[in-house]
Amino acid sequence: MDVTRRFPILRLLGVLTVVGATFVATACVDQPAPDKAAYVEAADDICDEADDDIEDEIEDLLDEIAAAREGEEATLNVTRRERWTRSKIIPIYERMDSRLRSLRPPEGDHAYLGDVYDDLSRLIVEFNSKPSRGRAVVRDDEDLRNRFEAYGMRVCGRV
Repeated sequence: MDVTRRFPILRLLGVLTVVGATFVATACVDQPAPDKAAYVEAADDICDEADDDIEDEIEDLLDEIAAAREGEEATLNVTRRERWTRSKIIPIYERMDSRLRSLRPPEGDHAYLGDVYDDLSRLIVEFNSKPSRGRAVVRDDEDLRNRFEAYGMRVCGRV
């Protein structure tokens, strides 16, 4: 027995689902790529937000360290800084990388930006494997910073 014959509402819902999915897919494809200035602004906003999140985590850690010095029980964040780095800071960098990659690049810039983000990912992996080196693994990489800045991104090379 055909369920859609018995329940016409199911047939209508099926048709509406197909039409809606087609509309959404068409709308996404028909959007032009952003211009470089809009892309740079969006990317720097993502990086600025990541930098703020990292600074907030550092402030929280410093508060925990101060509390431990005043006699409160030290947390794992205080006693095992590498654990703190892997659980708090690395995910912020990974989220930043993911969000940057999700931005639609300007026409013709996909390969260049993909290479820059691949280098960023490589440095994040290196930071995760050597958390004792701190953020310098990513933020002090002069080549990566220069490539971000050459594209116009002033914040992303300094997070």
